[in-house]
Amino acid sequence: MTPKPDLFDLIHSLTNTEINAFRKEVGNRAGKKVYLKVFEAILEMDAYDEATLKRMFKGKKTLNNFSIAKSNLYEKILEIMTQMPHHQNLETKFDKFRHQISILLKRSLYKQALQRVRKTIRIAEKLESFRMLQDLYELHREIARNYLPPKDYVNLHNEIRAKESWLREINSNLQRYKEFYETANIAPYFRREIRKAMIGSILRHSLMQDESECRSISASLYFFRTWNYLYTIQERDSGWQYFSGKIIQILTENMHMLADPSVFLIYVNTLFDFGYKCIFEGEISDALDATEKLKGIQKSIKTGENEALIFSRFWKLRMMIARFELDQDAGMGAIKEIQNGLRRFNDKLSRQDEMELEFMVAVFLLTMERPSEAINWILRLREQRVSSSRPDLHFYSWLLFLIAHFNLGHFDVVEQQSSGTRNYLRDKKALGPLEKLTLDFFKQVIKAKNMAETREIMEGFANDLDLVLGNKRYGTLTENFDIKSWIRSRLEGIPLNEYLIKRAKSIPERSS
Repeated sequence: MTPKPDLFDLIHSLTNTEINAFRKEVGNRAGKKVYLKVFEAILEMDAYDEATLKRMFKGKKTLNNFSIAKSNLYEKILEIMTQMPHHQNLETKFDKFRHQISILLKRSLYKQALQRVRKTIRIAEKLESFRMLQDLYELHREIARNYLPPKDYVNLHNEIRAKESWLREINSNLQRYKEFYETANIAPYFRREIRKAMIGSILRHSLMQDESECRSISASLYFFRTWNYLYTIQERDSGWQYFSGKIIQILTENMHMLADPSVFLIYVNTLFDFGYKCIFEGEISDALDATEKLKGIQKSIKTGENEALIFSRFWKLRMMIARFELDQDAGMGAIKEIQNGLRRFNDKLSRQDEMELEFMVAVFLLTMERPSEAINWILRLREQRVSSSRPDLHFYSWLLFLIAHFNLGHFDVVEQQSSGTRNYLRDKKALGPLEKLTLDFFKQVIKAKNMAETREIMEGFANDLDLVLGNKRYGTLTENFDIKSWIRSRLEGIPLNEYLIKRAKSIPERSS
């Protein structure tokens, strides 16, 4: 059985501040510091190698059972990390107070326990941990029954009942908005008539007409997420900016809510989606603002999977901005960061995130007329399984491979690969209109007898693309790599990036 690299992953996820804190804390403790030596040895490793570790520490009494030693070191690291100030968020304070209350109650220190309960309630209210609040109110009542005089207890009991009534109202309101959001999410999977009825029932409900009906921050998030999603599934171009902006604003003003992992994901993904759409709308400053917010989160919440998630979202946006601004320096800098990140985060990134980053790099390099460099990234996509999370990128990479070699003048490669590509896509049921048209173009253009015939074939391909690219199936792919602009640049005999600059200058700016 292959040893688990959990300890390696934990140690390599630590910041310099956390590493120094661990060294200091262990250094202050009595003993031979053998665990610190193991820690340092793992920190020096580029990849986990347990066999080497066992040889290094063979004969050490405390490490006779290496599995137990690893487990102890793992727990020591987490123990020290939880004591560090930057890990003391509202949620950890809540857990700490809850533990302290139990200790005080066992010692019959009811007055002190009540003080802690009140503090914990304030934290739970701020976190909107409504389920926890119900338990805390009940605990508050039970402690008061044992400690307070009858009159004071009755007053507190009535106060708690009023809070519980408020809590039921808040929670009921939240559950209603949650139902709206969940209904909107499953609506696309029903037939058109049923889907229309489901969306209509949400839109007509009085709670969805005015944000002031929301009784909590959590309810407001569901309110705007529902509207945002409804606009998306109805393919409405307007509204997304307002609704996404409201979600970002709410969470930016209530960063403590990010202690909830689900809310953290909402914030990160909304920032990415907002930035992504802004890029295609040409609103680059808003997209850059989204990337800066992502960067800010990375500084404050730096842990393995979360750091990898933010890395992927941040560099996707930066890569896309460089592509749409045709900024070669920024793009090449981003590619270096992406290369390092793909190595660093390895298994922490989802397969979808890896493929999307690889695709964006390949597209950028093709756009900047660096086809030989693009081929390496394209091959990484081609080597992915068909069952990957983004099969569309995998299949499109087969066309990009031919385009890259065509740009390099490797017409023999294009000719050899075209028929194999057609057979492969047909076998995988991925030979759609764009794929057929592109492969037909390569088949014809390779056999052209002169420049006049070549231009005629290119013109025909460019014109036919107008019809095919109306298919929404190709939206994301052709937005990133504009195949029509590519063939037009070949017709004009200029690099693709120069053609895109020329075309942008000829398009009048939209009025504000």
